[in-house]
Amino acid sequence: MPASSHIVLEGYVEPGERRREGPFGDHTGLYSQPDDFPVFHLTCITQRKQPTYLTTVVGMPPMEDYYLGLASERIFLPMIRKTLPEIVDMHFPAEGIFHNLVLVSIDKRYPGHARKIMNAFWGLGQLMFSKTIIVVDKDVDVQDLSRGRVDRRHAHTIRCATSR
Repeated sequence: MPASSHIVLEGYVEPGERRREGPFGDHTGLYSQPDDFPVFHLTCITQRKQPTYLTTVVGMPPMEDYYLGLASERIFLPMIRKTLPEIVDMHFPAEGIFHNLVLVSIDKRYPGHARKIMNAFWGLGQLMFSKTIIVVDKDVDVQDLSRGRVDRRHAHTIRCATSR
């Protein structure tokens, strides 16, 4: 086992062996249906002295994963701008559970530019799971949801589409 390991679980899985488990809580605050899962037979636990066990608590949002979502938004924005430099800012609001709704402000340069951004987002790694993408003018603060609406003067740039 790697010397840097904190906790190692040893065991085996019998091919075809299943056990009905669930429902399990998800970060959306909903629960999955019970389902059949492979069975892991634990034979040994090895750990270093004072190991670190990383985890998050799953429950009704917002929970710890909300802050992980905000961090990923800030971490990945500079990399996304390398491909799409016209992006001013983006936000994964808790109301969209971080991947169902993306708000993006862009420096719009031509008709249909918002559609280009949406299609590009649906082709960028985990952003392909975005259900709804709302694209607005660069002077709209996508981080400020307190307004609850976008002024009419920006309405011509809003494009909202739902993935298939």
